[in-house]
Amino acid sequence: IKITDVLGLLMRKKKQILSITGISLIITGIYGQFIKEPVWKGEIQIVISEDKKSKVNFPAASLISSNPSIADMAGIDQTSKSSLKTQVEILKSPSVLMPIFEFVKQQKKSNGLEVSQWAYTDWLRNNVSVALKKKTSVLHLSYVDTDKDLILPALNKISSAYQFYSNRDRNIGIKKGIRYLENQANTYKSKSKESR
Repeated sequence: IKITDVLGLLMRKKKQILSITGISLIITGIYGQFIKEPVWKGEIQIVISEDKKSKVNFPAASLISSNPSIADMAGIDQTSKSSLKTQVEILKSPSVLMPIFEFVKQQKKSNGLEVSQWAYTDWLRNNVSVALKKKTSVLHLSYVDTDKDLILPALNKISSAYQFYSNRDRNIGIKKGIRYLENQANTYKSKSKESR
């Protein structure tokens, strides 16, 4: 390729090149004036498990795990009722995320924004993304906001809310098991006294 030929072509088409460049600069300038404020995104990943057996951690756990009839009498459900998808839907529910929504509203209100018309479903759809990574039990959660300083606190609160939710069911099972075993101990103490 000869440089003189390329320069000659550019000189012949200079009006077209200048007009396209000028129009592009004008459009870019107008777009820059009306562009929305930057949007920030934060992401976390949470490992959730779908256990066939619930992990009951107290001294009589081996007794309960080896005797399913005790678990049935105590009201401890050892089979996992909720699948991974159910856990994801529960995480999206207002019972878990409403405190975070209220926290975000309060922060926005303190920054001078009008939040009285905000709806939970709109906030969830526009700002929070919850999805399972394919063929894993890893929950990918992302939060989007125009306030950069709000991303990390919101993600931390979402993570804490999920941990509280997942521990709540486990703690209920443990309490039921302890209560049942205490009742059984009292029953057998009284039977032992009678037999003596």
